[in-house]
Amino acid sequence: MSQEAVAARAKVTREYVSHVERGVYAPTVTVLMRLCAAMNTRAWKVLRRVEGD
Repeated sequence: MSQEAVAARAKVTREYVSHVERGVYAPTVTVLMRLCAAMNTRAWKVLRRVEGD
């Protein structure tokens, strides 16, 4: 899924999605939930991957 598609579904900008991916920005819990919903995944799966790094 493209950054544009995720951004549109989560109601954020593509630039914001890019910054989150690169670790420049840390999303709030609310935005994290919207991003996860946009990508059809669960927040715990995303957080687990971050913790595993």
